Amino acid sequence: MRLGFTLIELLITIILFSLLLATSLYSFRFVSINIRKINNTNPQMAMTYNLLRDTISSIYPYIHTDVNIKNPSKRFYFYFYGNNNRCRFISTSGISFKGINLIELEIKDNKLFYKEGNVFGEKIDYRYLDKIILDDNLTLLVGIEKAKFSYIDSKKMKLDNMESIPDFINLKFTKDKRIFTYKFKIKAHNQLRLEKIIARHLEGY
Repeated sequence: MRLGFTLIELLITIILFSLLLATSLYSFRFVSINIRKINNTNPQMAMTYNLLRDTISSIYPYIHTDVNIKNPSKRFYFYFYGNNNRCRFISTSGISFKGINLIELEIKDNKLFYKEGNVFGEKIDYRYLDKIILDDNLTLLVGIEKAKFSYIDSKKMKLDNMESIPDFINLKFTKDKRIFTYKFKIKAHNQLRLEKIIARHLEGY
């Protein structure tokens, strides 16, 4: 009957113990970082971030038509407009309405406002989305400074103005002497659908 361990068995035991210890330390560090983040996060800021993430990531490739444009290849486009202080788009994730919603985010008077309306609602004429005044307002952030939107297009260029759906929308601002940078990814553009509509329309010319 053997009473001890061989050298190989001892080495295997040490290696397994080392792997287990390393995994435990990594898990502890990961949990500690998350706890620290939760403790340092304002609940209102967290709610605002989640709302913006859901709304922006659900931007809908709504194809709009401008009958005043004579060139038929440019008459159809994805509805989106954005500059440093405001962005306006169609999303499938709204607060007040179900379905496809017209949403506007605006930075004004050191505040971030959220505005919403249903695209096919009674008060909204879907043919003239740019002229619609949205009545449902919600103040998401107050006391923010140096706030601005910026956009990253399909060529990975960062722009201050955007008239087509970008790949990312960034929101950067200062609050309580801390700088915050939110970066939101837009999930998908149905470019093929737009191209088919334009091609079908051009067949009549």
